[in-house]
Amino acid sequence: MSVLQAPKPSKRKGVTASQWLYAEYVAAKAKRNSRRMKSARWGIICICRLACGNLRPLWSPPTPPEGTILKRPYATFFFDARRDRLKFAEEFVRLELKRGMTPTEARYIARRCKLRLIDKIRQDTRRERGFGRKSSDEHKAALGKVKHLPGGKLWRHMRQSCPEWRDATNTAIARDWYCSEGWIRKLRKQLAARLWSIAENDEQRKALEVLRLKPKGASPMKSSARARKR
Repeated sequence: MSVLQAPKPSKRKGVTASQWLYAEYVAAKAKRNSRRMKSARWGIICICRLACGNLRPLWSPPTPPEGTILKRPYATFFFDARRDRLKFAEEFVRLELKRGMTPTEARYIARRCKLRLIDKIRQDTRRERGFGRKSSDEHKAALGKVKHLPGGKLWRHMRQSCPEWRDATNTAIARDWYCSEGWIRKLRKQLAARLWSIAENDEQRKALEVLRLKPKGASPMKSSARARKR
């Protein structure tokens, strides 16, 4: 498939290559030029694939049959990893083009694709290590214990628009707000630090931990000890 090449930065008038390609895609779609649409789309896919770099793929080498000795057990790992990242980028770009993007979203589509892959890798790693997700009942019960605590925009969204744990993930909130997962992750860390500091007891801190709002390195026992000293 031919790839539509973006012009040099000096000729793009301040727009990125992904923005230029997206504008060409929209123009070709309006003119029903399917060939140019595919070329522009493939160009965006290549940019997203390059942004993913050498991130660990969502693929693991198959277990060899018992009694079989493989001379090169990871001989195809790099090829399969590259193919897997390309497949992920292709699916991500197709969904974004189908949904429609703003110029700002098109500008940072490569970064958003990379952050989305990082979230997928983290989810896959948690599953491999046996860290299961909380059930919706646990999520609702935990939310009921701490929903009276004050917070900002993210906290209001989690209380009002996230009845299940799936709705409160960084990926889901970023999709609802049309922003990157990295930005939601940053807001979540700030919210966790705030709520953890004003939690009234260990029961509320355990609820915040269920809601994935526990600051890194924080301990419920240490927090309660500080509260008693105050």
